Amino acid sequence: MPQTDLPEFADAGHSFTALGIADAAEPLRERWDEAQAAFAPERLAFLEEGFVRETCRSIRMGADIEEQIHKTCAAIRGSPALRRLAWYGHYRLFRAEGRRRGIVEKWPQLPASAGPGAGLFWAAVLLSGVPEVTRFHRSRGIAPSVTLDTFSDLEVWIRESTRAEGRWSFRQLGWLSNHFSCELYKLGRLQFEFSSYRYGFRVFRRGGDGKVLALAADGMRFREDGQFHDADRRVEERAWTASFSAEGGAIRGHPISPRGAARREAVQLPAGEWTEVLQAGDPALGTHIQAGAPMTFELCGQSYRRALEFFPRHFPERPFRVFTCSSWLLDPQYEEYLRPGSNIVRFLREMYLLPLPGAADWGTFERVFGAPLKDLDSAPRDTALRRAIVAHCKAGKCWRGMGSLLFPQDLAWGRQVYRSAHAGA
Repeated sequence: MPQTDLPEFADAGHSFTALGIADAAEPLRERWDEAQAAFAPERLAFLEEGFVRETCRSIRMGADIEEQIHKTCAAIRGSPALRRLAWYGHYRLFRAEGRRRGIVEKWPQLPASAGPGAGLFWAAVLLSGVPEVTRFHRSRGIAPSVTLDTFSDLEVWIRESTRAEGRWSFRQLGWLSNHFSCELYKLGRLQFEFSSYRYGFRVFRRGGDGKVLALAADGMRFREDGQFHDADRRVEERAWTASFSAEGGAIRGHPISPRGAARREAVQLPAGEWTEVLQAGDPALGTHIQAGAPMTFELCGQSYRRALEFFPRHFPERPFRVFTCSSWLLDPQYEEYLRPGSNIVRFLREMYLLPLPGAADWGTFERVFGAPLKDLDSAPRDTALRRAIVAHCKAGKCWRGMGSLLFPQDLAWGRQVYRSAHAGA
């Protein structure tokens, strides 16, 4: 560690200018002075080679990434401005009191001009928190295998960013802050994140048979195909507007099919038979499908069952009402192209699918092809999924992301509970 620390770099403006981020650094000013008041060179031990190598190996990071992070930290050690920024990130994420999740969303990426420590800078800052996160996991009785699986996403996204940019890079600080804030856990094939219900649909359950029905909220606007008026990168001016009311002993609204489309014909439900089971902001577990491995149907079911045991055991003070998921993988149009036994089709059929406002195809192309397609004719078609996506687009149709619900009491993996209850819908 350099023995000389230049105090002028404790000034936010001085450091930001030196790093070339002065125009984008306003979010970093929050609690900057507080962090720098706690700065001391000896507190930067997380930049030393011994810490970096030991920590990378403890989470089974690939040797090539370990070497690059070591080089990144060496570059940070040699730059007063980078050292101050690294300390700030470490302090805010792992030492300061108060909210940690979500504070990084607007922190800027460093330009290449900031030096050889720029590309993996924020990955190195996250790595500095591995001991703190591990201690928290152990305090909750969480198995080391879950800790390792959860940390594995750091390598996944370093490799993905590096592939996309053609140089060592890490662009998912916001996403990985969930893992390092102890808000997300990987349980087998799937990841689960503490979240809340945000879709806006009114969701009811009928007594007796337990049938679930989602209704559009008052004022939602849809196209004739049941998708939101602004889906597929266009706005439908002739969209119809949903209405909702719960008066006089009846609930009246426009149903959302479990296949993810709103229906223009309204329904009326006896209030005495139906109970609203979700309110905006109700606690939920957001479900995420980590890239890099097949989403084997049986393994996904195992992950949901593990979640039902894991969270009540390790976080009894944080009960949840529903599993949610938003993904390009949930588009029911895949059923027109992929075989019924495919993992994607079987997975989405277990969910109560929901249309999303502004739904588009960017996630589909990003995850399947690595970037938007400029020419359909030259697009690779080496898998059934790629062939399906290209064929759909060549037919003049659009792919779109969808949302979904899965209530814990409806988890009967393989039985398609919601579709079975709405036969013919």
